[in-house]
Amino acid sequence: MERARSAMRRSIANAPLRSTISASMIALACVVAVSVAMSGSSSSQAGLPPGGAGMNCADSSDVLHKKKALCMAKNPWALAFLRKQPWGRCAEGTDGLRVLKSHNDDKGDFWYPVSKAGEVRQAYSTCSPICATAKDSYHEASGNCVVGEATAAMYLAGK
Repeated sequence: MERARSAMRRSIANAPLRSTISASMIALACVVAVSVAMSGSSSSQAGLPPGGAGMNCADSSDVLHKKKALCMAKNPWALAFLRKQPWGRCAEGTDGLRVLKSHNDDKGDFWYPVSKAGEVRQAYSTCSPICATAKDSYHEASGNCVVGEATAAMYLAGK
């Protein structure tokens, strides 16, 4: 650390613009290195992707609460099904849905332990949207139902 400071002082004393920029970058690197070392940050706090060291949720959209080792469910079709909304369905009776049903809070959020991510992932795989009629189809890329009834499509298009 002391060597970095003296190198920075020397480059500032010689003062061409390029040396000043280099010295600033060295100083910034030193500050970052010292702050990481002093904070004693673990891998779960070091800005790793959700899940970090061996902790993964069932889906990348689920939110990990690292300290409690819980994940908040964010799958839209599973949430619609669990909240008894008419636009989502899942296979009834899966272990993952039982886990989610038993871990909901007063805000309407559904949580599950990280250790149950595999079961919840399996439940998510059974979930899908429900469109208005059997002729409609779900377009996954847009996240919308495509109207399959010709009369309804013409009406919606304004023709």
